[in-house]
Amino acid sequence: VIRMRGFGIGLLAIFVALIFCNPPTDKSSYAIFAPVRYFSVFFGSGVLAYLMRDRIILSGWLLLPLAAVFWLSRGSAFAELGSAVSLGYAAMWAATKSYGRLRAFANNIDLSYGVYIYAGPLQQALINLCPGITPMILSALSLLLVLPFAALSWIFIERPALRLRASLSGLFSARPAFATAQQT
Repeated sequence: VIRMRGFGIGLLAIFVALIFCNPPTDKSSYAIFAPVRYFSVFFGSGVLAYLMRDRIILSGWLLLPLAAVFWLSRGSAFAELGSAVSLGYAAMWAATKSYGRLRAFANNIDLSYGVYIYAGPLQQALINLCPGITPMILSALSLLLVLPFAALSWIFIERPALRLRASLSGLFSARPAFATAQQT
């Protein structure tokens, strides 16, 4: 299993490197290929991080040099890789923190799935409505706009669906009805 995991890590690292190092040369195909390329680099980097989770050291001290990598790689051929590494690491580090009352709030009102589902379409709509919007303004504005959508999704769709699932789980659980009938 360990050898297969190492083999998988190596293959995935090669795949991410090939996708990263081979941008499309034809500008007309770039619009079609760009989302797949971004997804491959970021998703592949995330899978690599998961596979190597026992070797990754999460420390707040590493955030500063990674912030420098992010800043220095902006606008360069290494911007995607710099973003994937620095933002991915920051997200993993942030996920290990407790956050006190915010954690209690998030345990009761889970906006994460709604943000995940609605942020992409909302950002695309903002980009179409405001073509010159900067990434920072886009991020801030889309966060402010997506939170109400995520809250409505949690209140009217997700929480009721989870309650329904909990109430229906007893109906569909595997019970040995035949064994019970034999015992009588």
